Amino acid sequence: MEKAVRNLILTEDFALMQKLSRYARDAIADYDDEALAVLVSEKRLSDYRQALAGRNTLSIDCPGTYGWIIRQTESNRERIGRIPSFEELFAAKAIGGLATAR
Repeated sequence: MEKAVRNLILTEDFALMQKLSRYARDAIADYDDEALAVLVSEKRLSDYRQALAGRNTLSIDCPGTYGWIIRQTESNRERIGRIPSFEELFAAKAIGGLATAR
């Protein structure tokens, strides 16, 4: 088992990559272009929030930056409601295939 896991990590298993691509495609298949744009926007906002958390942001621009982030997040939620993470979307599609593979 240990050797199989190591090989999966160190080599590019074509069948595995193909399955992962299919799960990723299926995870976003139910969204239209606007909803996909909102998902990408939310991911970027999340990355930006995380980057700001690691910096000293006590400058005069800080309130405006955070205000913009909050406004964009509200706008995204108004468009599609609850915004799932990419990991959640991927897991929802992949879990069925992984459960039956056992």
